[in-house]
Amino acid sequence: MTASEQTPTATASGSEQLLSFQRRLIAEMVGGGSLLATLTAVCDQLELIHEDAWALVMLLDRSAGVLRFAAGPSIPDEYVVAVDGLVIGRGFNVLGEAVMRGEISVVNDTRTDELARQTLGILEGSEIRSAIICPLRHAQGPALGVLAIYRHRPHTPAVEEIETAAALANLATLAVESARLHATEDVPGGIDTATGLATRMQFLELVNARVREPENQVAVLALGVDRFKPILDHLSKLAGDRVLGEVARRLRGAAGDEALVGRYAEDEFTVMVAAANERTALRVADRLLGAFDEPVIVEGGEFFVTATIGIAHSNGETDAYGLIGDAITAMHAARSEGLGRRRTYDAGLHARVAERISREAQLRHAVARGEFVLHYQPCLDLRTRRFTRVEALARWNHPERGLVGPEEFIPLAEETGLIVPLGVRIMLLAVEQARRWRERLPDVRLAVNVSVMQLANPTFADELLAMLARAQLPTEALILEITESALMQEPEMMQRSLERLRQAGMPVALDDFGTGHSSIARLRELPVRTLKVDRRLTADICRDPAARTVASAIAAIARAHNLIAVAEGLEDADSLALVTQLGYAYGQGHYLARPDTVGATEALLCGPVPAHLSS
Repeated sequence: MTASEQTPTATASGSEQLLSFQRRLIAEMVGGGSLLATLTAVCDQLELIHEDAWALVMLLDRSAGVLRFAAGPSIPDEYVVAVDGLVIGRGFNVLGEAVMRGEISVVNDTRTDELARQTLGILEGSEIRSAIICPLRHAQGPALGVLAIYRHRPHTPAVEEIETAAALANLATLAVESARLHATEDVPGGIDTATGLATRMQFLELVNARVREPENQVAVLALGVDRFKPILDHLSKLAGDRVLGEVARRLRGAAGDEALVGRYAEDEFTVMVAAANERTALRVADRLLGAFDEPVIVEGGEFFVTATIGIAHSNGETDAYGLIGDAITAMHAARSEGLGRRRTYDAGLHARVAERISREAQLRHAVARGEFVLHYQPCLDLRTRRFTRVEALARWNHPERGLVGPEEFIPLAEETGLIVPLGVRIMLLAVEQARRWRERLPDVRLAVNVSVMQLANPTFADELLAMLARAQLPTEALILEITESALMQEPEMMQRSLERLRQAGMPVALDDFGTGHSSIARLRELPVRTLKVDRRLTADICRDPAARTVASAIAAIARAHNLIAVAEGLEDADSLALVTQLGYAYGQGHYLARPDTVGATEALLCGPVPAHLSS
């Protein structure tokens, strides 16, 4: 529903929510909240109002006459690097022209607006098609920057949308002026107050000063702290600042006295080192990765942090913007291969990263449009030889490629934070299916996978229980599955959700068990009822005595703790016979039943068990 289509009551409700948000943010500003947190909150609020939008704040650097990135939680880093440093003036770019004119600018379709297309279409994969651009300034005051709201489709905003954008632009203007007045932050350069590291602007200026001299061979390392935002969101502001301070301390120590360390964004840091060869930069990168071997301990909780690093070397032609942009490109390439890695930039990475940006944009559209369906894999009760459990498995019903498996989109969804809205959609589908089966197949239990980021959300448990209540389902109708490694690495982040689920009687299964770092003593402390042994163990259970010994031990642990043991990845009759002999309660795998549509799954659940599984 667009703003113009809203009822008066809905509009009034939206106005009340906006007013409440403004009051809360002003109170936080008065209380000494940071400028970065305030501007990020403004962007988050706009993206909450318009779920298919990105919000961006850029501040004016008067000394250079250009715009510098300040906040934009959903803006891809490659786009940030591309627009950081846009010139102020008429005819150069749509953002700079809006600041120069001091007037709100609306772009209905970037493909029909040449100036907007040049500015907003810098990265083809970003798919920015329309925008509302509001200068940050009071009626009689100087320009301070710009607030932009981007959409992925052509759009003509209603008056209410423009008024909302203007109201939040005024709030951002107040935050910038307050920060300057109280000198709590040097806007946009100086020292980052939360970490004591160089700010983005200070880092850029110092790198530029070094690379202007051809004899200065430097390397820039872009370091992204993996899954950092959920940790900070989970903690109080004071505890979050302590985590940031500890991360900064470790980075400075690992980088060495001769290196320059800066905070580039909320969860990204940059390091400049003198590097005559690649070996030097790789040694520094390895030390930085090693700085997170030990957990960060705050408020009595342990937080396991990992980082991914991209490396770029100066070549006498690249300035600081290009060098950092190359390092960020390499970082994203490394992250696409797995977390906790390092990667050195090469010219071929841009095409791969552009492809990743395009996939992220497509995934955002898919989540917004609900292009996901569930397939189901039954789980066999090894005692009764009946299918009484079913695991829900997400599939992306891509409009061009057809069904896409989770291995292609779940890692990207987790990296970009899209796993949270995607998880909500998947859970809604699963709850609805569980409701339907409850009427026809009351003995069937449905298992659904959840991520760390979902459980780290302090409202997750209550929202899930509310879903079940609306569907008139008991908590036992669903089984939540979470991987062993995730639960052991981030237990404090999920503590509230897990405790709430325990109180409500929600069963939890520990997936991929046997390859992580679980403490057997902690099994009684966790709301875990099921252990699902990792398929890498069951794959070799008949050939590898060591795998068979571990699988047998897990079955014994489950019996000792009154837990249900499930063997995944069963691919043949011998494996099925062996896990039955070892005392496993359930079996799952392609030999038993493959993931399939709801119709095919229902036929299997309602019909006779296949002959090869009946005994």
